[in-house]
Amino acid sequence: MSDIFTEQMIFSESDDTEKRQLSDIFIEGFDFEEGYSYLLQVKKLVTAEPYSEKYVLLKTIEKEKA
Repeated sequence: MSDIFTEQMIFSESDDTEKRQLSDIFIEGFDFEEGYSYLLQVKKLVTAEPYSEKYVLLKTIEKEKA
């Protein structure tokens, strides 16, 4: 299990209907299990200097066999 992803994830921010792809991201507090698909609620934390983005798991909404 790992919380660093090497496969692409599809996501949308907030109520945005536009889907995007991410790869090589880290979600703090999330343990990925291969063979499952997930619907997660995460918080995106951004710092200005130096610029960085961080995702923190708030809730696993759905987990099902892929």
